[in-house]
Amino acid sequence: MLSLNTQEEIWKDIPDYIGYYQASNLGRIKGLERFVNAKFGSKRKVSERIVGLSVGQNGYKYCTLANMGNNETVRVHQIVAKVFIPNLKNKKQINHIDHNKTNNKVDNLEWVTPSENRIHFLKDQTVLHKCDDCGRAYYIKKDEKKENVLIALDVLIAIKLLKKKIYVKFINRDRR
Repeated sequence: MLSLNTQEEIWKDIPDYIGYYQASNLGRIKGLERFVNAKFGSKRKVSERIVGLSVGQNGYKYCTLANMGNNETVRVHQIVAKVFIPNLKNKKQINHIDHNKTNNKVDNLEWVTPSENRIHFLKDQTVLHKCDDCGRAYYIKKDEKKENVLIALDVLIAIKLLKKKIYVKFINRDRR
């Protein structure tokens, strides 16, 4: 079957793993051909291969990278963004533009602040509401499991909604 994906895959070295691993613009990681220490002081050849990715409970893809006997578990979207997307404003988080945490293609990722990330999440929600008691904002989102899920932006409103036995997903404010 003919693939509709015509985007060329570009590979670049991963900082701290140069000569060991590369990331691609399509969200894949590969281990490079190299020699590693084996038992009794000998060396063995490791062939180039695509690294297997796992999906964590939080929905993000991750893998384990090894360098000189040290293993590190990394999120793939963070590696791809660090390798391919300049972070000129030193933003701390990476947003998946299409909301799909497993789509780690470089054209689906962007550097954002925590506030920008939260706004991106909330902008697809249905309606912004205000609490009658305190005037603080919250969003209502339709959920397949629960009729309405209220997304609170403030601890006080989250507590008030919980007292009314309404399911709440609390989103913390930026820490300054």
